[in-house]
Amino acid sequence: MAAPHPVRGLRASTRLRDAAPVFLAARLSDVERNRVLAERRLAPGVVHDLRVAVRRLRGAVRLFGRHPAVKRADAELGRLQEALGTLRDHQVQLAALSRLARAVPAEQAQVVSDVRGTVGKARPEVFQAARKQLERWARSGRGLISDVRGLRPGGRLGGHRMRNRL
Repeated sequence: MAAPHPVRGLRASTRLRDAAPVFLAARLSDVERNRVLAERRLAPGVVHDLRVAVRRLRGAVRLFGRHPAVKRADAELGRLQEALGTLRDHQVQLAALSRLARAVPAEQAQVVSDVRGTVGKARPEVFQAARKQLERWARSGRGLISDVRGLRPGGRLGGHRMRNRL
């Protein structure tokens, strides 16, 4: 799993209006790095890393309250996260069935192969849905994060409101 970009210079005493753009930029760069890789090939490791990066960005976005810009960004990230989750589940199931087919006796291998074939039939639709959400994110997602980054929340990074959200 790819490590997230470090966010340096933030302390509990940092004002949220100063921390928000820095923190969101770091999490967005993680998503973008993995999105570029996923556009080339939706390999299992790439999908996993992108899912983790999206989850981290979504968590960072949610820290900044219930503003409409936050809700829009969270909804878009949620759609991307759901599509990637479905794809990842599909990839894990196919890999597990492949391992199982190699491990079972020959007379049971056909049953496993049939199940794998049934699961595999859904593959084009699952990949297509993930690609569609990736394209949607590439077109509009950065703008949504810019809207959130433009917010000027009050308080401190280590303040009581932020601690309650965390």
